[in-house]
Amino acid sequence: MPPDASIRDVHESSTPSVEGQGQPPSAGRARRLTTWAKQHRFKAVILILSAGTSLGAIFALYLALNSGSLGADVTMANALAALDEGRLADARRIAMLLRNSPHTDAEHLGGPVFILGAAAAYEAAQTRNPERKELYLVASRYLEEARDRGFPEGRASQGLLLLGRSLYDCGEPAASRTILHEALAADPKQSAEIHLLLAETNLNDAIPDYDAALKENSLYLADRGLSATARQQGLLQRAKLLLALGQITECKDTLAKIPADAANRAEATLLRGQVLLREAEQLPGAEQGDTPAFRQGVEAALADFRQAEAQDTLSSQVSGKAMYLIGLSFLKLKDYRAALNQFSRLPKLHPDSPEAMAGGFQEADLARRLGKQDDAVAKYCQVLDQIGTPETPGNPWLPRDELGKQIMAVHQQYVSAGQFALASKVANHLHPLFSRRQQKEIVARTYRGWGDSLLAQAESLPATKAEAAAKQGREHLRRAGRQYQQLAQLDIADRQYPDDLWESATCYLDGHDFLRAADLFQQYLKNESRRRHATALVSLGEALLATDHLDEALAACLECIDLHSRDPATFRARLLAARASVAKGEPDKAKKLLLENLNGESLTPASTEWRESLFDLGKLLFREGAYEEAIDRLREAVQRYPDVRQSLSAQYCLAEAYTLYARQLEVKLKEDRVESTRTARARKVRELLGLALAEYRKLQEKLVRHQEAAELSPVEQLMLRNCFFSTGYCLYQLQQYEDSIKAYVMATNRYQNRPEVLDAYLQIARAYRKLNKPAEARGALEQAKMVLTRLKPDASFKDTTNASREQWTQLLDKLTAS
Repeated sequence: MPPDASIRDVHESSTPSVEGQGQPPSAGRARRLTTWAKQHRFKAVILILSAGTSLGAIFALYLALNSGSLGADVTMANALAALDEGRLADARRIAMLLRNSPHTDAEHLGGPVFILGAAAAYEAAQTRNPERKELYLVASRYLEEARDRGFPEGRASQGLLLLGRSLYDCGEPAASRTILHEALAADPKQSAEIHLLLAETNLNDAIPDYDAALKENSLYLADRGLSATARQQGLLQRAKLLLALGQITECKDTLAKIPADAANRAEATLLRGQVLLREAEQLPGAEQGDTPAFRQGVEAALADFRQAEAQDTLSSQVSGKAMYLIGLSFLKLKDYRAALNQFSRLPKLHPDSPEAMAGGFQEADLARRLGKQDDAVAKYCQVLDQIGTPETPGNPWLPRDELGKQIMAVHQQYVSAGQFALASKVANHLHPLFSRRQQKEIVARTYRGWGDSLLAQAESLPATKAEAAAKQGREHLRRAGRQYQQLAQLDIADRQYPDDLWESATCYLDGHDFLRAADLFQQYLKNESRRRHATALVSLGEALLATDHLDEALAACLECIDLHSRDPATFRARLLAARASVAKGEPDKAKKLLLENLNGESLTPASTEWRESLFDLGKLLFREGAYEEAIDRLREAVQRYPDVRQSLSAQYCLAEAYTLYARQLEVKLKEDRVESTRTARARKVRELLGLALAEYRKLQEKLVRHQEAAELSPVEQLMLRNCFFSTGYCLYQLQQYEDSIKAYVMATNRYQNRPEVLDAYLQIARAYRKLNKPAEARGALEQAKMVLTRLKPDASFKDTTNASREQWTQLLDKLTAS
């Protein structure tokens, strides 16, 4: 009984006699599956293997695909005969029946799987891409199982050879070589075919071994029993190897031995074109590509590539290679439009081919040269996503090492140009061309460079733009920190682990993620006992200080000072410890630490720590009201470092210190009873007010210049406003009333819609009274009342004056009425 009849009988006995009524839904699906499988036998084989289908389902499907008897013909002898005669469907049918028969014991299963593997390999040899590789994969799995279980008697050499070829054609040349050597030992009679294939595995490995390939090719050509076609194939292989080794003359001599009517003439023509192209590239002036000899050589190669494309047959598969080389020739002739046309057609006509991938890379390069950077990066990423693991065979047009060098050159070009967004896109697609660790390192470095670049730019940008740039820069630094942190997690038991922690922590610190930075610096200190220990303690202190963990920050800095007294990091440790002490309300400890930096022999005024210590000490003394000491320190800081940004705030503090010191002396002046003392003190007050006036004016000029070039920060805007008002105040106190009025008028003009101008009008009125000009004084007060009525209802008086809107109204009414 035919196998399909047995299945039909089973179904008919369990279903109603009326067609289509009462049938389970699966019956219709099974019928459709059977129809599809008969029409797509190859895909059905792949589906069976890849889906992990049960043996019963495989058995049923094969019975449905093939008709025949379940009787005496189901034997290994018949299966082998069918295989040898090329009746692959019959061979597979019998093999499947034998494999799934309960009467076939485990030790005899090697025969059926050998038949299935061999049939798949023979079918693959007659199939074009992309199904070819999939079918060879099926063959290799069956044949590996047959090798493990035992090949049928007398079939070991055949099975090993088929397995070696299948492994090679599904992309495992190294594994293929091992099997082929085993096949050679099993049957030296088939050595010619094995030597040819061994040469291919060495030629097309991830890292080609040309010398080994040439040796195998020589052994192949030494066989006198080769047919003319087989010899021509060996000669072509040898010519390829000689070209790869740069032996151009020998390569040309070998190609000359292949007749014009040879079966592989298209491949030989293609190779001759490659030789011509290589010779043109070696001509003087070839790099510029504009010499007549170079152009003539490339055009000759181009003619051969076109001829090879025309000679292409289904068996030689030269067309894709010729198209790529034609595009490459156009590139060398600087005909970019024609080159782009060739490369863009490759994925459509030859998808998933090495030429399509290499053409994609050339497209990307062309787009980059033409300034189309977004298109270029998209194409680069598309190519990178097609790269296999290092174990997979490389692209003959774009060797893995060469691709790595070129793509890193592209990445570096984007980084050098400050195009970090493009560089980061490329970096994020570098795996598996590079290892996961290498890729993460490159990504981290890219984000770090991006962040540092933005922070540097922020230094010279207007205040609002500077803050946005700095915020974005810190975000990229935090991204870098995450990448390094992931690297640390990948290599927790590796020697690189502490360095990854360090890089991550410093990026988080610069990115103002102080909590993560502190955590990672603590982990670093636990895992690295010597290197950068002092710096890590200081950085930990900085992160803890930023998160208001004052005691812990102070402890980390003091530990650095105590344990690493000779390390340069101790200078910053003292600076940070001083700031923590100030925040804790311990100014005396802070002054002691700052003075140790300033008075020590190791630190010089050229260092950052000495400079910051001086600025910090001056401002600390100013805040404490020690104005005389503060003046000395602040004046030194401003004079030594006039160009650093923090000198602006130091200069403002200096001017304020002069003013407040003068007020202190004025209070004492009222208490003095000795005339000479009063005179000296009054002279000192005038001197201090004069010095304050000079500093206010210099600072005002600086800030105005800064404002003309770029926007001031909010703090700088407040300093500028106070300079205008304080200049008027100092002039008034120096009894220079006319100049005081002018200064206050400048202030009112600049800040006319703000509550603080009311103070200015009040001071103007007082100055006019001093000049005995009551009408002008009243006019100033009336103007103040007008300004008060124009101020917005939500204007803030509390932050800028000492009185509320109502109090100002009452005061101005009282003053104008008197």
